[in-house]
Amino acid sequence: MKKPDSLILIFFAFLIGPLIWHHNFLELSGVLYSGGGSWGDLALHATYINHFSQLKWPSFESPIYAGQANTYPLMIDLVASFLIRLGFSLRWSMILTSLAPILAFIYIALKFFGVLGLSVRERGLALGLFLVSGGLIFLPNVHWVNTISGLLLPQRGLAVGLAIFCWILYRLYDHRRLEILDVVGVGLLPMFHIHSFLVTLVLGVWLLDKVRDKLLFFFGVMAIASPQLWWQFSNSFHQGFIQYIWWWQAGSELPIWYWLKNWGLFGPVAIISSIRIWRTDRDMFLKLLLPSWVIFLISNFVSFQPNHFDNIKFLIFGYLLLSIGVAKWVGQQFTKNRFVGFFLTAVLTFPGALELKDEYGYHWPIATPDDQMLAKFVKKYTLPSDLILTSDQHNHPVPMLTGRPIVMGYKGWLWTHGINYQGRELDVNNIFSGQKSALQLMKDYQIKYVLVSDFEREKFQINDQFFEDNSFQVISYEGGRLYQFREAAEIN
Repeated sequence: MKKPDSLILIFFAFLIGPLIWHHNFLELSGVLYSGGGSWGDLALHATYINHFSQLKWPSFESPIYAGQANTYPLMIDLVASFLIRLGFSLRWSMILTSLAPILAFIYIALKFFGVLGLSVRERGLALGLFLVSGGLIFLPNVHWVNTISGLLLPQRGLAVGLAIFCWILYRLYDHRRLEILDVVGVGLLPMFHIHSFLVTLVLGVWLLDKVRDKLLFFFGVMAIASPQLWWQFSNSFHQGFIQYIWWWQAGSELPIWYWLKNWGLFGPVAIISSIRIWRTDRDMFLKLLLPSWVIFLISNFVSFQPNHFDNIKFLIFGYLLLSIGVAKWVGQQFTKNRFVGFFLTAVLTFPGALELKDEYGYHWPIATPDDQMLAKFVKKYTLPSDLILTSDQHNHPVPMLTGRPIVMGYKGWLWTHGINYQGRELDVNNIFSGQKSALQLMKDYQIKYVLVSDFEREKFQINDQFFEDNSFQVISYEGGRLYQFREAAEIN
C-alpha cells in the first residue's frame, strides 16, 4: 500500500475507531453504554452472539421468536461468537468484528480507486464523500443517514459486503477476470448481508466481458448461495417484501426537493459529473455510473422489504460509485481554483460531518448494573436452550446479555424480518394476565421460565397469583422474580 493511501486509511481509522469504542457496551460506573445509530441494533446482535457462543452447535432457530427459523444473516455474529469462545468478551468480540471489516473495506476501496486512475486527492475525496455523507437533518422528512454512524456501525455485515463488492470491482478492473475464491466470496455473502450479495452479483455479471464468463460467474455464485437464499426466503418471504413505493420515502413531497434535502449538493454534482464522464470516459460511465443510476431509480420505486427505509442498503452502493465521479469533478475544481475545491468539499461533507459530531456525543445507557446482575442469575440457573417468557423491550437483559431464547422479542425487529407476530403477541398477553388459556399456551410454547420484572410490569397486566400457583420461584430480587413453570420442572 502506498504511503498516501496508508495515511488516508489511518485518518479514517482514527475517525471511526472512537465511535466503535464508545458504542459497543462501554462500561462507565458499572453501566453499559451505546449510542446513536448503534443503540437500536446492538441488542439484537448481542443476543445472537451470546446465543451462538453458548450452544454446542449453531442454532437455526431464532432466539427472539421461538420456533421460527433463523433467517437473519448471522455470519458476522457467528464469527463474534467464536471470538467469545476463544476468550474475548462480548464487547471486544463486537469491536473487532466492527473495526476489521470497515478497515478492510477502506483498504480495498483505495486499491480499486487506484486502478481506476484516480489521483491521491481524488481517492481521498471519493472515500471522504462516501463515509462523511449525510442528509440535511435539520429539515423534516430526511431519511438519508451518515454512512458511518447510520450504516457501518450498526450493520457490521454491510462492511463485509462493501469490502467484497470493492474487491470484485478491483479484480475485474485490475485483472479482467475472477478466480474461484472470488466466486466463493460472493456466494457466501447472503449469510453476511443479502443486499450486498444482490448488488455484487448483478454488477459482477454486468462488468464481465464474455458471455461465457458471465454465465460461469452467475451459476458458480448461485450454486453456493442458493441453499442460503432458500433458507432465508422460504421461511420469511411474503407479499410485504415487494411493494411499489413513490420516490423512496418522499410521500407527498416534490421528489426533487426531497432528494435535495437528502443528498444536498451531492445529487446535482453527481448528475453534472456523470454527464461529463459520459462525454470523456464512456467506458467508466457505462460500467460504473449507469448501474449506479439504475440502482437509484429501482430503489426509489420498488421496496424489497417491509421497512422501506432499508432500501438505503441498495442505494448506498450506487452512492459509493457516484462518489467516484463526484470526486473526479471536485478534484478538477481544485486544479482550477483551490478555494473553490475546498468550498465544494466543505459543502458536500458538512451534513455528514454534522451527524458525526452529534454521534460522538451520544452515550445512552443500554444495561444498568441491575440488568447485568439479573443476566448473571439467569445464566446461573437456566440452560442455554431454555425458553424464557419476557417482555419485548429491545434492550431486555435476558436475551441481550444471556442469549437465552425468548418467546417474542422486539416487534420492530420481527416486522423487518417479515414475521407476523400479532397472534403471538396476544398469546403472550394472555399468559402474563393469567387467562384460562395461559397454562395450555405455556405447554404449547414449551416455556420453561417466566420473568416478571419491571420490564414486564411496564408492558403487561401481571397476574402474580397465577405464577405463584403454577410455578416455582427460582430467583427473587428487588426488581422482580424468575419463575420456573411447574410442569417443566417436573419433566426435568
